[in-house]
Amino acid sequence: METAKLVTNRKIKVVSYDDAASVFALHSVREAPRLSLRSRAIETEISKSHLQRIFKQNRILPLKPKFRHTFEEGDEAKRLDFCLEMGNRVLNDVGFHNRILFSDESTFSTNGVVSSQHCRCYKCLRDKLDELPLSYRTRMFFQQDGCPAYHAVTVRNWLSSEFNEHWIGRDGSILWPSRSPDLTILDFYL
Repeated sequence: METAKLVTNRKIKVVSYDDAASVFALHSVREAPRLSLRSRAIETEISKSHLQRIFKQNRILPLKPKFRHTFEEGDEAKRLDFCLEMGNRVLNDVGFHNRILFSDESTFSTNGVVSSQHCRCYKCLRDKLDELPLSYRTRMFFQQDGCPAYHAVTVRNWLSSEFNEHWIGRDGSILWPSRSPDLTILDFYL
């Protein structure tokens, strides 16, 4: 059996960077703040790892834009009407807020990585409802935000029959204002 050894004549080039390279890299951030690290490395001819070190030493952090929902004309009035109606219901019925079954969805995983392979969903609403006395369930209000998927006719019909018209949502007995995820209490407490 023969063995062979692969020999390459290519030498590894070790490049040392001076303060001028750091200044150049920092200046490039000011000139093109949206440029990715990889593209910046190509443009400045400074290695990506060295750019990372320069940015870390100078406390330059990548920022991801956070998109917020936008309001349309008439949204403010609908939100105000909703808040006034909910406030009146709480004033007229002391236990009203305790009879709201809040709902929401979330993407999570058991290992911190968001992937369809690692996500887990638990169905527990039906079990929890079965534990409640019928007299309490008939007075409950089911709340869901204005997600377009919840606005389907089949979903609205099911909610109307299951909760006897006691549901809060788009076209529910209590109208949920469009583009108002910030009113969902679960977004702030869970």
